[in-house]
Amino acid sequence: MSLVGDDIYLTPGEWYFGSGRHWVHTLLGSCVAIVLWHPQRLIGAMTHCMLPTRPSRQSPNDTAGRFADEVVALLAREALRHGCALGEFQARIYGGMAVLNETEQRALSRIGEANVQATRELLRRRRVPILEQHVGGHLPYRVSLHLADGTIRLSQPTAPALPG
Repeated sequence: MSLVGDDIYLTPGEWYFGSGRHWVHTLLGSCVAIVLWHPQRLIGAMTHCMLPTRPSRQSPNDTAGRFADEVVALLAREALRHGCALGEFQARIYGGMAVLNETEQRALSRIGEANVQATRELLRRRRVPILEQHVGGHLPYRVSLHLADGTIRLSQPTAPALPG
């Protein structure tokens, strides 16, 4: 995570939970961003998940933000730390683009699609309403969340992004 002025930039595997006058930004390929907003408490969060779950061979020392199941658990803990339940937040899901062509995508288990499906299911289990989804396709997603008021900015650059 890098801070430039009042802007917070997330890279793959990072997440942010908080409030204030900051904008939180990320650029997505096959990865998925979960964006949460609590309209009464004016608290928000953004993740940049790379995979649905931790591969069994991967070290537990790797950042939990890379894996949708682990970062959702972290978000639930942060919500409780702020005196609310995860189910009180509104969610939006972005990303999960098909980075590779269809033949290559089959060989890699359609990771973008798997990320989106896992994220939907994890939020459903936690009873977090999903208000908006912009997922899939062949163009990257640039997502920004303003923590002061929950404003979302979404754009899709015309050139494909690097995987992530």
